[in-house]
Amino acid sequence: MKISLTYTYIHAEKLSEQAEAQLNVNIQVTFPVSTSISGDELVAEFLANVSSLPAFFTVSLKGKVSISAPPRELQDLQEKLKTGKTDPQLLQMLTSNIFFETMMLLRELGIPPSIPVPQPPQTKPEDTTKYHV
Repeated sequence: MKISLTYTYIHAEKLSEQAEAQLNVNIQVTFPVSTSISGDELVAEFLANVSSLPAFFTVSLKGKVSISAPPRELQDLQEKLKTGKTDPQLLQMLTSNIFFETMMLLRELGIPPSIPVPQPPQTKPEDTTKYHV
């Protein structure tokens, strides 16, 4: 099975210059929006919207996941997608890619990552006091 992901629409917008101290991020993924089989390829479209509360940024993504496999496997997969029984690995791959793309777009807008950057461990300063007897 061969899987590829293509974005067909990308929109990212910084809505304000000042971010509140605490932002709540809402991620909504709709998958599949539609599915179709052509030959040995299944195409499933998706939509993703990522926004913050209070309104600081918004990201909208639209794309398609193309899966190449034998026709019988594709029909089984299409039925599972239509009934809401999406393969967890496929869904995890899609959400990971959407999250990565969103972080890249937000970086381009000058918005820092929502994941705290690890700080190096603090070392205790050595006592440099010398005693003379």
